[in-house]
Amino acid sequence: MNVDKAILAPSKEEAIELRCALMKLRQQNKLTNDHIAVMNHYLGRGTPPDPKRPKEARSYHVWSELLSMLREQCGGNWFHEFA
Repeated sequence: MNVDKAILAPSKEEAIELRCALMKLRQQNKLTNDHIAVMNHYLGRGTPPDPKRPKEARSYHVWSELLSMLREQCGGNWFHEFA
């Protein structure tokens, strides 16, 4: 499964798993306000940040960090490499 599609348009099961993983990360104090802000902005836009755009470079780093934490939290069940 393409991580872009899973993040930006998850199935019902994926959305539930994603929400649980985010809640666990927040409880563990691993999820920062930057992660939440970047996630909200780019999910609202419907596309991930583009690392080639200078204004999105920091957001891309935060987004990649978030995806890495989610992959770890979910055990890699449906998060695959983000290209």
